Amino acid sequence: MSITQRLAAGRPFWWFPERVNEPALRLVATVVALTLALAWWRDLPWLVPVLALGYLLRAVAGPRLSPLARTAAWVAKACAFRPRVIGGAPKQLAAIAGATLLGAASATLFCGASTVGWALAGTVVLFATLEATLGFCVVCRLYAWVIPCPDCSAGSAADTCDFADHI
Repeated sequence: MSITQRLAAGRPFWWFPERVNEPALRLVATVVALTLALAWWRDLPWLVPVLALGYLLRAVAGPRLSPLARTAAWVAKACAFRPRVIGGAPKQLAAIAGATLLGAASATLFCGASTVGWALAGTVVLFATLEATLGFCVVCRLYAWVIPCPDCSAGSAADTCDFADHI
């Protein structure tokens, strides 16, 4: 959908999708975790703000503006991964958390506090690895705990509601 079609449909350009494709998200998480590990191993701190920008782009507009997310969606489709649609709101919060953590990591790395910066980036590596390997999104669980689904009876973090069934 082009920008003019999106605006004609009543959606603003900075619109996060209500549903997202989980296999594509897991591919993005894999690339993020591997890139951050490589950045730490080879001491390439300039990669951290690049990934922070990617998280920021995904947080404000979903996969439309992020080259990594668009590539992951294409690869997921080309490899014939079975699509699994999940709710977008928890993933948007996860992208905001990733942008925040990597933004703080970037600032501390460039201010000379490399231990703190790499520790913050390591937190993102941990979260991205859990998402990539187990499909477990830490921030999404926090979202479900703080903002319980109004359509589910219990609405706790232990529930398996992915918000996509209610949209």
